[in-house]
Amino acid sequence: SMSRAPRCRRLAVLAAITAILVVAVPASPAAAAKGGQLFATGGTVELEIRPATARLESHLFLLEPDGTRGETLATNRDVGKVGTLGPFPAGRELVFGIYVPEIDQTFLMGPAARNPDGLPHADVTEVGERVYDVGFEDRLGGGDLDYDDNVFRFTGHLAPNEPPTASDLDLTTPEDTPLELTLAGADADGTIVS
Repeated sequence: SMSRAPRCRRLAVLAAITAILVVAVPASPAAAAKGGQLFATGGTVELEIRPATARLESHLFLLEPDGTRGETLATNRDVGKVGTLGPFPAGRELVFGIYVPEIDQTFLMGPAARNPDGLPHADVTEVGERVYDVGFEDRLGGGDLDYDDNVFRFTGHLAPNEPPTASDLDLTTPEDTPLELTLAGADADGTIVS
């Protein structure tokens, strides 16, 4: 019928415009994780102090395994400073924090419950392979929530999730019980091979 052809053309034009708009929209940057964590995968980590916008000076430290504040690694005024930390054993959570002398407060990355106001004070953004920017808020109540008061880049043997330990990979069965295993993989074109 005659009325159907123009409608189909309109739909085709609309579909083409939609496809162009979808392709033209740039990919979004890596998602940031407020309250994010970083775990060592075994080895060293490079630290770089990035530009920040804070009025207050804050001091970066690494929380010791016993929960005490480690020595100051740098301040947010040390832009461009680079250093190497570690080596750290695989699986250790690297809890970085900032101490803000002017208000005598300490804020830690990770879950909100670690901080005195019950809010997340660090934003972890993966900016490349094993490269993470961690931005902090330096005021109680979350400040202006832009997470750029103290910004650090961590590169190296890191992951945003705790890596599995060898005990997580052990297979156990009752004694004298056979365990049937099927190994599978994929070849270069994605075809599953077993």
